[in-house]
Amino acid sequence: MDELDSNATQNQDNTTEHGNERQDSNALLNLPAPEAEIPAPSKHCHPYHASKPSPPWWKRVPWQLIVEVMVFAVGVKVAYIYSGQLTAMLDSNKTNREALISVQRAFVFVGNSEIARVVVGKKINHFTIKTVWENSGTTPTKLTTTHVSFQSWTGPGGIPDDFTFPDSWSEGVPHINTEVFIGPKGITSVITPPISATILEGIKNHSARFYIWGWAKYRDIFNDTPEHITEFCTELSRFTGDPMSLDPNVQPILDNCERHNCYDDQCNDYKEMILNP
Repeated sequence: MDELDSNATQNQDNTTEHGNERQDSNALLNLPAPEAEIPAPSKHCHPYHASKPSPPWWKRVPWQLIVEVMVFAVGVKVAYIYSGQLTAMLDSNKTNREALISVQRAFVFVGNSEIARVVVGKKINHFTIKTVWENSGTTPTKLTTTHVSFQSWTGPGGIPDDFTFPDSWSEGVPHINTEVFIGPKGITSVITPPISATILEGIKNHSARFYIWGWAKYRDIFNDTPEHITEFCTELSRFTGDPMSLDPNVQPILDNCERHNCYDDQCNDYKEMILNP
């Protein structure tokens, strides 16, 4: 009887243990399943997840600096355009000024020289030469000086090839150049001292040749223009009649020399003439 009770008790205990085990199993089954750990997506699986590259340099520059650079570039362009226009305007002004000066400036040249025969005691005693200077410009000359020389050579040869046309002075005449003024479209003249009539005899007989040469140095009224020079040479080659007669209708004939007829820098001695007072 006691064994039966102990067995019953043991069975009851076993039954209780199995019941508890079933309850524990059911409890475990009723526990919520743990959430599955979701792996992090790869950084390179989508462009939005990738590291973004640095923006280009022009996007990193402050917009104020860009505006300033653009304004500076426009200013440089405008300055370049204005510089070209200024250069063109200056060139145009220079051209207009040169045209104005070339038309209006004083330009001195030798006109028709005159030979005056002087009668003493009913015969030709000597003669003088009046050199006429003309100004074809519409403005006057300034600081004008001039000098006229003459010389005769016996024989048919005439002026030597190495002749340099120096200034000559008559005996007893001060070595001072003649100062003159020539107005717009005006003329002036320079008269030589008396020259012996024997030279006229030589010209008539073709035993002598007589030359007249000289120069005029002057300035025009315009600023920043160079000094001007006009040089000339003529030969008193013959007359229309007998130069020793008293006929007033006898006229001299003058021919230009082959050399020493020039003006300004066309003259070989221009620089030397300008440097000499």
